[in-house]
Amino acid sequence: MSTLIIVPTKNVTYGETDGVLNDLIEAKAAYDTVDEKHLINQLTSDSKQEILTTIVAENFKMKYPHTIVLFDDAMSDKVWDQYINLTKRQALIVQYSNDGTKIKIHNS
Repeated sequence: MSTLIIVPTKNVTYGETDGVLNDLIEAKAAYDTVDEKHLINQLTSDSKQEILTTIVAENFKMKYPHTIVLFDDAMSDKVWDQYINLTKRQALIVQYSNDGTKIKIHNS
C-alpha cells in the first residue's frame, strides 16, 4: 500500500509546548514570507535548514505546509486544563480516554 499524504508531526511534552508552538508559528511565518516574496535564493543554507527543520519539511515546494503537534502527555489534567483554549494558535484539541476512544472534540 502506498502513502497518499504525509503530514509531518512533532511529539512534545507539556514543558516543551510553549517553545515548540512559538517556534513553529515563527517558522511558518518565515516560510510564508519566503514563498510569497520568492526569497528562496536569498537565504543562507543555515536559514533554509532552520525553517525546514522546524516545520518538518524537506523543501519550499508546499504551498501550505502543515505540521501536527502531538502532546506526549496530553491526558494529563494539568495539560488539558492549560491548553483547552488555544484560540491564539487556532488549535483543534481532541480528548481521548485511556483506551483510545474519543471523549470530546474541543474547537477553540
